[in-house]
Amino acid sequence: MNKPLVLPFMGLLLTGLFIGGCKKDEKKEEVPAVTTPSLLDETYRFTGMVGTDNVNISVGSDGSLQFSSTDFEYVTDSSSRTYQSSLMEFSGNEYVSVSKGAIEFLSSAGLSSSTVMNYFAKGTYNQFLSYGQEVTADGISISFRDKNGESWSTDYGSQTGSSFVITDVAAKNESNQVGAVIKATINCKVYSSDGSRSLTMTNCTLVAIFTGPMG
Repeated sequence: MNKPLVLPFMGLLLTGLFIGGCKKDEKKEEVPAVTTPSLLDETYRFTGMVGTDNVNISVGSDGSLQFSSTDFEYVTDSSSRTYQSSLMEFSGNEYVSVSKGAIEFLSSAGLSSSTVMNYFAKGTYNQFLSYGQEVTADGISISFRDKNGESWSTDYGSQTGSSFVITDVAAKNESNQVGAVIKATINCKVYSSDGSRSLTMTNCTLVAIFTGPMG
């Protein structure tokens, strides 16, 4: 767009005289639509600082980085079933296992997508399990094996101030499976088996899928 053209002063007769510039036809600049990346398109992974190491464990070619469901023994009500949510993946010597706890549902109703989505609802979960403690609905347990082959776990020490924050969740159901892809930020400590040493997990990112049998 041309700005108005102002002539310089030329004596008293031309004081205040100006010639306005003509506007040319303007084309509106088209703003491309903003698309939000889908959680379903993200790579399943566990990344972040563990101690002084930058850990990056990504999904294998077999797609094995996912929550797996297994029957649990301590179900007290014969009409209900419980599945443990756990993640396991190897990357060379490094290994990570993450459990959010146990999801319980009535056998008569079956495992539904809404049950899974409610269980993995966005929010902060800070109930971590201690060694030998029974898995609860929101009992977080994280095990890690470092590049040197040493094993560490949240179970062996205090988790004051630790958190497992689900920042995004999306339903993913296939054939006879119901599932939820979650994205979580993890801040916690993992300890050596005798509890004498610890590593701090700082802003670690977890993207993984929980799947369980429908019905």
